Amino acid sequence: MRTAVAEEVHVTGIGKCPRCGSSDLQTMEAIAQNGVSIVDSYGSYSGVSWSTVGVVPVLGTSSQFEIRRSALAVATAPSPPLRNWAGTALLSAGWLLLWLPFFTLVTWLMLSDAAERGADFVSQASGVLFGLMFAVPALIGLIVVARNVRINRRIRRGMPVAHQLWRGGRYCLRCAGCFWPTSPPTGISTAQVVTPVEFQRIVWRAGFSAVQ
Repeated sequence: MRTAVAEEVHVTGIGKCPRCGSSDLQTMEAIAQNGVSIVDSYGSYSGVSWSTVGVVPVLGTSSQFEIRRSALAVATAPSPPLRNWAGTALLSAGWLLLWLPFFTLVTWLMLSDAAERGADFVSQASGVLFGLMFAVPALIGLIVVARNVRINRRIRRGMPVAHQLWRGGRYCLRCAGCFWPTSPPTGISTAQVVTPVEFQRIVWRAGFSAVQ
């Protein structure tokens, strides 16, 4: 296995922690960079398998590429991850493409047969509504897609404000607290230390509030 870890960033002259007085601090950029590791592993395997000609040897190789983030980097991320909607959109569109021609054909045959038999309107409408029920999963999927697209747009629009506030933060390695040495957000003083989770909540809220 071969592991590549992001190069450590050393920052000096970034002040002292208002809680414990330690100068062993990190910027948020340093946490984000140090908290990323790339795991690139390779392996090989061998064995035997049965076939029509008998037992044959099996040889192969495998590889794995993975990007990992530390818990602290995740807890102090400047913005929430964007939501994936492509798969849901593809499944919903595919379902509708399969459902629509089938529904149209069945509805036409049903209404034609009902007209010949003299069926009442309620019976015909009930059959049509029953067919429409099969489109509900696709419609729900499209609603989810629209919601995720709207959330992603809001996240992107709020990123400049959130990133600016995030970059001004500091993390104390001794007491595990976050603070803003200068230009703190509204309601927070430069002497106030918050947890990483609270720090992230303040940053995200600032980004979302900027686009309301």
